[in-house]
Amino acid sequence: MNLALLYLKGQGVAQDEPKGFELLRQAAEAGAPDAQLQIGMDYDQGTHGVKQDKGMAEKWLRKSADQGNVAAQFNLAMLIYSNKAEAYYWLSLAAPHLKGEPLAMTNKLRDGAAAMLKPAERAKIDEHIKQWQTEHHD
Repeated sequence: MNLALLYLKGQGVAQDEPKGFELLRQAAEAGAPDAQLQIGMDYDQGTHGVKQDKGMAEKWLRKSADQGNVAAQFNLAMLIYSNKAEAYYWLSLAAPHLKGEPLAMTNKLRDGAAAMLKPAERAKIDEHIKQWQTEHHD
């Protein structure tokens, strides 16, 4: 992951986005949540020499979010915000780890998503959130 970033940014080595992205992909495939987050953001924004691909962005952000990466949880929620139930879930998992303005923004977005859910649907999601927090010791 670190070597990939050096090549992507051209720090200490000649900038080489294809090589950097390949190293990043290898780290992501090996399960590194920070690499999965970065590759997901690259696909979301079309940076580091890759074409924008929302499907690939979701795939990699989800892998990182599933491992508890708070930035991935938030960015995945933003990517899929039209799915209010899932956005509510991921924002709820991210919120306890945030402070200040990021927390206020997350709570506002989460509350907006929650308002679109039926009470029974929200209660079911809240149970999944509690289960996640128990399993991951949040």
